[in-house]
Amino acid sequence: MVIVLVLTFLLAYLAEMPWIGRAWRAHLLQVLIVGFFAYLAANGRAQEDLRNSFKSGPGLWLLLLVLWCAFEVAFPPTAALGFGSILRPFSYPDLLRVAMCAGAFFAAAYFSRIAEVRVAVYTILVVGAVVALFGIAKSGSSIAGTEVTGIFGNHEQFGSFLMLLMPVALAIGLDRNGDQKVTIGAQVIALLLGGALLLARTRSSWIGEFAGIVALAVLIIRNSDLKLTKANKFQVIGPLLVLVIGFAVLVFSGEFSSLLSKRVASFTHGLEDASFNERVHRWQGASRMVYEKPVTGWGLGAFPILQKRWTGTGDSAVWAVQHGTGHSNLAHNFWVQWAAEAGGVGLILYTGAMVAFLICGCRAVSRTPAGSRRMLLIGCIAATVTALGDMMGSPSYSYVGASSLLWMLMGIGVAVCREPKRSGETVRIALPPSPAWVWAVSAASGMAVFGVIFVAGSHQPAARGETVPAAQAAPQPATAPAVKAVPKPTAAPKPVK
Repeated sequence: MVIVLVLTFLLAYLAEMPWIGRAWRAHLLQVLIVGFFAYLAANGRAQEDLRNSFKSGPGLWLLLLVLWCAFEVAFPPTAALGFGSILRPFSYPDLLRVAMCAGAFFAAAYFSRIAEVRVAVYTILVVGAVVALFGIAKSGSSIAGTEVTGIFGNHEQFGSFLMLLMPVALAIGLDRNGDQKVTIGAQVIALLLGGALLLARTRSSWIGEFAGIVALAVLIIRNSDLKLTKANKFQVIGPLLVLVIGFAVLVFSGEFSSLLSKRVASFTHGLEDASFNERVHRWQGASRMVYEKPVTGWGLGAFPILQKRWTGTGDSAVWAVQHGTGHSNLAHNFWVQWAAEAGGVGLILYTGAMVAFLICGCRAVSRTPAGSRRMLLIGCIAATVTALGDMMGSPSYSYVGASSLLWMLMGIGVAVCREPKRSGETVRIALPPSPAWVWAVSAASGMAVFGVIFVAGSHQPAARGETVPAAQAAPQPATAPAVKAVPKPTAAPKPVK
C-alpha cells in the first residue's frame, strides 16, 4: 500500500504540471482514478471493519459528498436553463477530484498499516525537499522579480504544496523520542520547505502556515508530559532553536529580506493592493451566485465558465467552453467557489468532513502513545488547519494535487490512531464512534460557513453581463473558426426634434 500511496501522490501532482498538455493531464487523471480504485478493490485489505469508518471522523461525510457530486453530474442544476449538457464535461474533473480525495483518505486511514504509513510520510517529505530545493535553485534568476513557482508554473500551487508538508516535517523534527537521524532529517526538510515557502510569496499559504504552527504548538504543549529541567533543556529546546536560527539566517541573508519586504507590506496596506481588491471582487460575485442558487449551486465546474456574468472579469463563457479555463477564472477562495458550484449541501458536507477530522483527531491525541505516532498525528492535524486558512485565498484546492495530498494526510492521521495488532488479538478500531455533539458541531460549522457566504451574497448586485446561450456555447469542431460572443443589441437613438 505504501507504493500505491506514494505513486498516487506523485501522479496527482503530475496531472497539474504545465508542461503536460491539457488533454494528457485529463487522461492521466482518469487513469489515476480508475487504477487506484481497481487496485483497492483487487488487493486492498482493510485493517478494520469499514462500517466503523462511517461512525466517526470524516468517513460518512465523505461518502455523502461523493454521492452528492455524482448526483450533480447526473442531474446538472443548469439543465433547466438549457446548457446543462454543455457544462457536464467540465463537471467530471471535479467529480474525479472528490472521488480521489475520498479514495486517498480511506486508503491511508483504513487500508494501511502503521509501518507503511511512516514509510509513505518519509518518502513524501523527501520528495517535498527535492521540490523545495529546485524552487530555491530556480529563484536565482527571479530573486528580484516575480514569485517563485518551482515545478508547478504557479506560485500558489507551489506554496500550498510546501505549506501542507511543513507541519508534518516540523512535528517529526520536534520528536525528542524519535530516531535521531530521522529527527535531524525532518528538521533539515522543514528548513528547506520553509525557505521555499517564503520565496513562493503566497500570502494565503503564509497565513495558513502561521495558523498551523500555532495549532502545532498548542497541541504539543497540551499533550506533553515533559518537564523542562537543567538536565534536559537543550534536548527539548535544541531542535526548536535550530529551526528558529535556520529561518533567521534565511530571512536576513542576501536579497531575501528585500524580496519579502514588499509582500509583507501588502498585509498592512491590503485595501490599497490591486490583487487583493480583485480577489474580493471575485468573492463577491461568487457569493451572489450562491445567493441565487443556494441549495444545489450551479453545478460542478460551472464557476470558471459562468463567473463573468456576475464578476464582469475573466474570460467569457463561450471562450472558456471552447478553449478551457485557467487561474484567471477561479474565485481564489475555495469556500465561495465550492458553494457556488456544489451549493449549500456540498459546502456543508465538505466542511463537516474537515471539522469532524479535527475534532476526532484532537480527541485522539491524548490516548495515542507518546512518540512518533503522536507527533505524526499532531502534524496531520496542523496540516489540516493550514489548509483551512489557505483555502480562503488560494485556487490550489480546485485541482487534484493539493486536495488529494490534504485528504491523504488526514487519512494518515486516522491510521496512526490505530493500535498495532498483537498476537491473538483482533484489530482495534482507529477511532471510536463519535458522540452526537461531534456530528452536531461538524454540521453547524458547515451551516455557519454557508450562512456567512449566503448573507454576503444577498448584499451583492444581481447577475449582469453575458448570458450563456446553448447555441453559442456549444464546442466547435477543430476546423471551425472561433465563435465570438454576440454583443447585446443597443436601443435605437431617438429622433432629434
